Amino acid sequence: MTTHDTRRFDLALPGLVGEGTSLRATLSAMGDETFDVDRYIGSAQGAHFLEHNVLLDHADGLDPAVLAFWAGHGRGIDKRLNDADTDTPWYSYVPVSAREESERRYPLLLQVNRKSDLVAETYGHTFEAAHDEAIVVIPQARAGMPGFVKDFAKPVYGDGPRDLPPTDDLWHVLQRAMEELPVDPARVYVTGFSFPGFRAVGLALRHPETIAAVLLNAHLYPFIWDLPGEELAGRAAEVHLPIVNITGLCDYGHPYPVHHEQFVETNNGHDHDRSAQQALDHANFWFRLNGVRPFALDEALATVGLPDDRAAERTIGVPAARPEDAATIVLDDTPHHVVSLRAADGVPRVRLVAIENCPHWPHGTFARLGWDFVKHFSRDPATGASVWDGVEEPLAGSYAIATPSR
Repeated sequence: MTTHDTRRFDLALPGLVGEGTSLRATLSAMGDETFDVDRYIGSAQGAHFLEHNVLLDHADGLDPAVLAFWAGHGRGIDKRLNDADTDTPWYSYVPVSAREESERRYPLLLQVNRKSDLVAETYGHTFEAAHDEAIVVIPQARAGMPGFVKDFAKPVYGDGPRDLPPTDDLWHVLQRAMEELPVDPARVYVTGFSFPGFRAVGLALRHPETIAAVLLNAHLYPFIWDLPGEELAGRAAEVHLPIVNITGLCDYGHPYPVHHEQFVETNNGHDHDRSAQQALDHANFWFRLNGVRPFALDEALATVGLPDDRAAERTIGVPAARPEDAATIVLDDTPHHVVSLRAADGVPRVRLVAIENCPHWPHGTFARLGWDFVKHFSRDPATGASVWDGVEEPLAGSYAIATPSR
């Protein structure tokens, strides 16, 4: 058992949304009935989670102590607020090496967000960017925007009245960032946790020649709700849109296995209801976008009977084409089930990760595992086609290498 100071989980932290909110309460609210919050808090996963929440003591994301932390973390990163006097303010995190290396260009990760910058930082992407020297851009929700409204009659990847920037604003911020910052235009990625993931997906589908890959954290799309029409999906299928989706197995939306049937009330009521075929149809949408063959329902259901040495495929709900494309990896005391899916050309453009005893919230390993996948993809500047660098990195990425599950 990992030893660390667990008292911080019970403190009311000013950086969290909601007066008197604690990390324990937040985690508990985001889990299903199987989530063991005490086990989580005492694990290395809990310790890693605390490392990413270290700045929540601050009420102001531009506090000099916050800026000094980022300047000294990893290889150093400069945090600043841009366009503060406009309708589209955004935070940037730029490697400090850019001060001296004027010709260098860096990959950019656009993190769609509807909470404060301090909470957005806890998701881990800025931590990994500081180590790997990448740029992170976090657009801010505009003051006075309508609150969260559930309006699923409209496409959930669209621009209904919700408390986060609409897709056009995100595109504007991205263009501003690419003009103002030392960005490599071939390596632009987008991420979103939970509902902001719908905006991330919407932006990527509208501009697939720009977005090199999509990194989703604790996000339930494409397993539920509406699917984009051909007018959005068609071009993305031509140029491909690689995706990694990382979700806890105690997430109340239960996206894994991908054939999971659900007709029970969750934290969001019954809006996660779907049949096994509907669930699989949504997964197959992403597979088709990336040249991965879709799975028939009987194929997916057959994974239920796989032995323990193929637990990753059983948990995710689809078989891997090759033994080395599936593994159960223990990271931070916690089993992670990972399956990569390859297209006919052999490129692994889809990766699905399911983490045991994790609720609907990004955890310590999420950002690293996601970045280790998307960073191998770029865009051909002439055609917009997806380019894979050919690096067969282990499923654990830069974490400890584990033995494949079969």
